Amino acid sequence: MNKTIRGKLQLAYLAGIIDGEGCLGISKNTTKKQRQKNPKYQSEVCIINTDTRLMNWLKENFGGLVNERKIYGPNDKISYRWRIKESQHQIILKAIIPHLVIKTEQAKLIIKFLTNKTQNNLDGREVSQKEIIRREYYYQEIKKLNTRGNTRRD
Repeated sequence: MNKTIRGKLQLAYLAGIIDGEGCLGISKNTTKKQRQKNPKYQSEVCIINTDTRLMNWLKENFGGLVNERKIYGPNDKISYRWRIKESQHQIILKAIIPHLVIKTEQAKLIIKFLTNKTQNNLDGREVSQKEIIRREYYYQEIKKLNTRGNTRRD
């Protein structure tokens, strides 16, 4: 099989897994230390599953990290979380958008969030109030898209 077709098939498969088992979101870190300056907003692309074969396939084909998740109850199975660095989110999301069915809007929103992310506060620097408002907007919008329950969007 030629490499381009194989790559397209892998991207389509990744999109299907993200649609079904994945999370596309924006997190807001507001720990006490972080709140002293400003909240940290970060995009998230991850997949949670109980099958190590899938986790290994994701890591082999797209890089990233696989972590075992904590078991909370006696009937819980061990599950794993695959995730990639935020610096890779735009690349992956732009490549899989044509194949997404359910989470297209979340992917587009994350791409906009990252494209417009003008300042980074990883080192604790304060960002402008305007930037915080903009990040909060994206955080709230993706939260709406990811709300569970009866939210049909036919």
